[in-house]
Amino acid sequence: MGFTLTAPTLERRYVRLEPRGHEHAAGPAAAAEEDRGAYTFTWEARLEKVAKA
Repeated sequence: MGFTLTAPTLERRYVRLEPRGHEHAAGPAAAAEEDRGAYTFTWEARLEKVAKA
């Protein structure tokens, strides 16, 4: 027993949001190959620090 899950495409005047598929994989894959040296300066929350707040 199986089913197919479909998601709607949401579209307005200046934006279009559509479900991601295999045809969208090339862009994020190329972005993942770039130099990540600049990410060193990106702040990310750590659980132990957030839990104390």
